[in-house]
Amino acid sequence: MTRPVILLDVDGVLADFITANLRTLHAFGAGPFAHDDVTAWSIEDSLGLTSSQRARMKARWSEPGFCASIPPYEGAQAGVEALRAIGEVYAVTAPMWSGPTWQHERTEWLVKHFDFRREDVVSTAAKHLVRGDVLVEDKPEALHRWSSSWPDGLGVLWHQPYNAGAEWPIASRVSGWSELRRALPGASR
Repeated sequence: MTRPVILLDVDGVLADFITANLRTLHAFGAGPFAHDDVTAWSIEDSLGLTSSQRARMKARWSEPGFCASIPPYEGAQAGVEALRAIGEVYAVTAPMWSGPTWQHERTEWLVKHFDFRREDVVSTAAKHLVRGDVLVEDKPEALHRWSSSWPDGLGVLWHQPYNAGAEWPIASRVSGWSELRRALPGASR
């Protein structure tokens, strides 16, 4: 039996992009805010940021070192290791084109925190073009598009407060790593 190809989104699944932004906001006096305050895809809309706060937060995304400073979610490293026992695991991540060092930092971050090989990191906003048996993604629109392109694949929505209201037509929303492993093809139940 062949091992399934498992594609993992990075921000929102492995990397805590929200906490990195909350640190930035706190550093210039905005807040206090908590991770679960971000209940919509747009951090700035969820938190009601002023135009100045929005601009400062977004400018930080382009600074060298920001991507490298994003913390991994608790349990994500062990989760990825457990997935490797089940299938071939690849990171599929959308680059931040405004950041001149983003792609390099993201790849090195995945090598450092998750022991990915550089060739196992796919950097593209067109995730629907990447073939796999499973895509684990926190953005419903990206998951819908991928699932439409690969109808035999399993699209799994990684639950976050900002996607809680998203309707996903099949039982493929998970809230944690053990739940994800049970949902995967070939996994021991």
